[in-house]
Amino acid sequence: MFLFPTAIFLNSISNEEDTNMSIEDLGHNLANEVISYIETNFENLDGISFVGHSLGGLIIRSALMYLADIKDKV
Repeated sequence: MFLFPTAIFLNSISNEEDTNMSIEDLGHNLANEVISYIETNFENLDGISFVGHSLGGLIIRSALMYLADIKDKV
């Protein structure tokens, strides 16, 4: 047990250039970015949390359906 667990942050950039796509497409972009980041940087992942506000929250909810392979970590 860690007294101070390690936290790593990913500041998503997958949708910075174009937010005029559908929420579903934006969610798919975010999910792809998250999966790529996890596959590149982690062998074991304890858990993942998302923080979003307004449109970001909607995009996160849309991305969750594409993250079924890691749903036990979310």
